[in-house]
Amino acid sequence: MKQVTDNQYSLPTAEIDWQGNHPISSDYNDGYWAVGNVLAEKTHVFSGHHRLQEKAINSDYFTIVETGFGFGNNFLLSCQQWKASGSPGILHYIGIEKAPPSRQDLKRYLRQLDLPLSSWLAGNYPLPIKTRFALWPAVNIRLTLIFDPVDQALADFNYPADVWYLDGFRPASNPDLWNQTIYNEMYRNSKPGTTLSSFTVAGKVREGLSQAGFKVFKAPGFGSKKEMLSGYKPGNWQPSTIERLETVIIGAGIAGRSVQTALQKRGFQTTLLDSPQVPAASNVPTMNLYPQLSAVADQKSKYSISANHYALQYSIDVQTTTLAWKSTNRQKLQRMRTIARQFPDPYISEQDDSILFHEAGVASANRISTEQRHVADLQQVKDGWRLIDEQGKEIMRTQQVVLAAGIGMNDLQPIPLKLVRGQSILAQSDNRITQVTSGDISIAQVEDHLFHVGSTYQPDECDLTDRHEDSNYLLALLEQRFPLSDWSLHSSFVGVRAAPVDRNPIVGPVPQWQLLQQQPFTWYQNQSIPTQQGLYCSAGFGSKGGSHGPLAGEHLANLITGEPTPLTRYQQSHFSPARFWLQQAHQKTARKRHQRP
Repeated sequence: MKQVTDNQYSLPTAEIDWQGNHPISSDYNDGYWAVGNVLAEKTHVFSGHHRLQEKAINSDYFTIVETGFGFGNNFLLSCQQWKASGSPGILHYIGIEKAPPSRQDLKRYLRQLDLPLSSWLAGNYPLPIKTRFALWPAVNIRLTLIFDPVDQALADFNYPADVWYLDGFRPASNPDLWNQTIYNEMYRNSKPGTTLSSFTVAGKVREGLSQAGFKVFKAPGFGSKKEMLSGYKPGNWQPSTIERLETVIIGAGIAGRSVQTALQKRGFQTTLLDSPQVPAASNVPTMNLYPQLSAVADQKSKYSISANHYALQYSIDVQTTTLAWKSTNRQKLQRMRTIARQFPDPYISEQDDSILFHEAGVASANRISTEQRHVADLQQVKDGWRLIDEQGKEIMRTQQVVLAAGIGMNDLQPIPLKLVRGQSILAQSDNRITQVTSGDISIAQVEDHLFHVGSTYQPDECDLTDRHEDSNYLLALLEQRFPLSDWSLHSSFVGVRAAPVDRNPIVGPVPQWQLLQQQPFTWYQNQSIPTQQGLYCSAGFGSKGGSHGPLAGEHLANLITGEPTPLTRYQQSHFSPARFWLQQAHQKTARKRHQRP
């Protein structure tokens, strides 16, 4: 196994000293819990301390944040209580961990537990990569694991918690978790009436939480620990509710279907419209799924890791497999090797002249029955939106609209999307090639001796004509890659991708463009961006719709409902449609400053 280089992608796993079945942290010289009945201890201090079942009854969603996820005891016990409540609402459990236990250590501990989701957690625990992973252990429970130091994770929070579990190691040995910056961020991300609890009653912790604004007091402890810490943010706690508006989604590709899936999970009535005039890029037999990575762990790469993981877990008709990335370009290959060495082998490894992505897959085309209507215009009315056809006639009215129409977005909103034509083919061969491949060429088996091969990349073109030269080009690449196979053309596919100039997806509420144009950039610094009520978009995924679209759909549903989103604040800002105005306004301001005498 290779030695992972110093990097910004991977986290070190916790060094565990096992004393029987009791894990001790070698880094902090402290146990993960007191010796004895761990589940009784955790229930008393955390999951049983916050009236969880009572609050679940009237909550459409409820948010628990734990600083120090550890071996997942508090998560498993909270899920047990949430299920026992019978609430149909969604429990959002957010666990922050900067030194997660290894999969081996986690499985060693969890196999001794008799809790409903312990085996699920053991089998679905992500590798220690610095990003956020959204997982659904049940239809109404979402676990968001944040593998980052707590201070960095909380600085990127922007959703209020209902409950805080402070379950890190003792304050004297873990000052990064117990400090005023953390307490202030907790207060900022709390609702009125939010409660907190902790095993520790250290005076500096009580003082810091009080200084942040919490009311704190000592409560009866567990076992030999006479006292524990309890507290709350002043104010009356109110359950979080969702206003379920009737929603029309324009666009039936991956982006639109992903939004529909996320909204329907939350009880929304949705209508999916598919335009016969828009050449969809999703109409291909297969899509290879793997993360898009850069040599430096930027936010775009971290999103790609999170989104690819989500797509592999929750997309329909996905077959997980190892994908081989290959290229005859030595410079590109060396770049990929540099990236691969920043990850553990179970995630990416090297083999000869291939880079192997072990968390990858192939998504098969999943066409669904939709209403075929072309929306030429949108008109905002008092109670929502009117959808207008090319003859100026009303198609329908709805309370809320999501634009997921790919290149059709250009006709509906001034969102800058460039067009990229792509052609792929189905090719036949007498040989069986089971290896899924990407890089210079993408290959995935559709059935015996039939393979989907793609694709060309032709910017600023939207011609849907099948080009023989493109098919021949792809066949030539195939013959170069597999020279002993007898390749022949079966059929071809042409589509037009929608790609933003900055290559970030466009996901979020649509701003009031005319109002923004009247404002200087400095106005934004103290104001929230004005948006068109009930109008959202999810588009601009380019060739990564299969990997990036499903998590974007979940994020957009979270924005609509007010739930916690698995995206960081940075990602939300840089994926927002308003970013294009911000970039232009910032450039204008910079030019004016430069022109001053």
